[in-house]
Amino acid sequence: DFSKSQVARAYFMQLGLGSMPSSHFHDANLLCTFQTFASEISLANDSPPASHSPVNKLNPRLGIMFGTKMTFWITTMAIGALLFVGWKLTARGNYETAAYQLLDSEGPFELRDYPEIMLVTTDMATASNGNDGSFGRLFQYISGSNERGQKVKMTTPVFMESDPTEPTGTMGFVIPQKVVESSIPNPTGSRVEIEKRTAGRYAVMRFNGRLNERSQTDSEAKLIEWIELQGWEREEKTEFAGYDPPWTPRIFRRNETLIRLK
Repeated sequence: DFSKSQVARAYFMQLGLGSMPSSHFHDANLLCTFQTFASEISLANDSPPASHSPVNKLNPRLGIMFGTKMTFWITTMAIGALLFVGWKLTARGNYETAAYQLLDSEGPFELRDYPEIMLVTTDMATASNGNDGSFGRLFQYISGSNERGQKVKMTTPVFMESDPTEPTGTMGFVIPQKVVESSIPNPTGSRVEIEKRTAGRYAVMRFNGRLNERSQTDSEAKLIEWIELQGWEREEKTEFAGYDPPWTPRIFRRNETLIRLK
């Protein structure tokens, strides 16, 4: 039969401790620890079957545990990779973005000059962020709901302007520069118009997370405070801008609050 020290060594090998010095396995206290373990293992004197080995008795259980963990991590990594690729293919980096000149920055705050921008706009219920059908009306326009049936590429950001004292505001998509330079097709859908956003200087605050009523209120208050600290005069209306599709993770989302300066 295998000696108790051999059984102890086999057990330690399963735990990754097989390199321990042989002298450790002859210590009387250690051998007593494995007295019950060793007595329960019956091994043939001559060429014991592999299935009776204390090492192999432990292998199936460890193999199942290892296989389950590997399957979990492989599946998780595969799903993560697919989500990452999908996000990259639809992320804001693939869209034309409204041009501006950065004049100064301080933490999340920026001072920008915007050139004239052409927008396709529609009315939007205050604080709805497009969930009232306004986004859908604009998306129909760029999908071909215009006098030429022309598809227009999506751009960033989506501008939203609302006044808490009014029931409705506006939402606008930036029209790509190439379309502006050629000819902007007129909308055929109801409540959709082509508008000019005049050039101007804006104070801006950038932030991530979801663009909702709470984040809009908080960012607007912080931006107004920053403007007042600079001693600038501002317009009363506030704009908000979202740069990402809905499935973009919160931490990667780019949102902005903009106030035109006088």
